[in-house]
Amino acid sequence: VPSYMLQEWVQQRRVLSLPQAVRRLTVEPAEFFGFQTKGRITVGMDGDIVLFDPERVKLCQQEWTSDLPGGRARIIERSEGFAYTIVGGQIVFDHNEYQGTLSGQVL
Repeated sequence: VPSYMLQEWVQQRRVLSLPQAVRRLTVEPAEFFGFQTKGRITVGMDGDIVLFDPERVKLCQQEWTSDLPGGRARIIERSEGFAYTIVGGQIVFDHNEYQGTLSGQVL
């Protein structure tokens, strides 16, 4: 969903500005669900962050992968333009490659 919003509504249709889209993907969901330490980069917050190049964000072709229990298949859609995902100060994804880090918690 973030990749689609950034590609479709910011880059192509220019309906949302980049700051509006980032707010809709961060602050608004955190406030809606009552996550008081999420959604902003400021003192006292968790500091989870995704670093991306807004000019390079795009969805890739859908593909099948068989990584579910029992070898079951599912369709995935990767994206480009995302450099790092950092959770709890640990790099979780480095240029779309999972780093094996088990930081953060299930919300």
